[in-house]
Amino acid sequence: FIVEAEGAKLGDGHINVGAIPGGGATAMLPRAIPEGWAKFLMYSGAVVSAAELYTAGLIVKLFPDAEFAAGVRAMAESIAEKSPLALREIKGLLARSRDLPLAESLKMSLETTLRHAGSDDAHEGARAFAEKRKPEFTGT
Repeated sequence: FIVEAEGAKLGDGHINVGAIPGGGATAMLPRAIPEGWAKFLMYSGAVVSAAELYTAGLIVKLFPDAEFAAGVRAMAESIAEKSPLALREIKGLLARSRDLPLAESLKMSLETTLRHAGSDDAHEGARAFAEKRKPEFTGT
């Protein structure tokens, strides 16, 4: 997901100087944002404000410029408190299912979910929820 400072401006200016985006941008950008936006940015060379991209749903969180580093750090710390095992599984499912047919993706998700249900982290999460306390995950 993409986070940004409110004052940021984003774009790809390669076309403005007759160049092709290098370093894999033509492969990576359409995977990070909708293909239509990637095409627009690369074809037009336009620079777009982070606020406009946030409104369009391409940026999930905007931080005030002066609070960007602290905001990103707080977001990362919040994610780090979650089950490392569940996070790894979710990341893997998202990465592997991107190019699979829906039926295969759903099967893989079900198998992973069932396997994960027997983990220490899943049991700890359920106990902590029932006991109304913060879980203490071990990553197992």
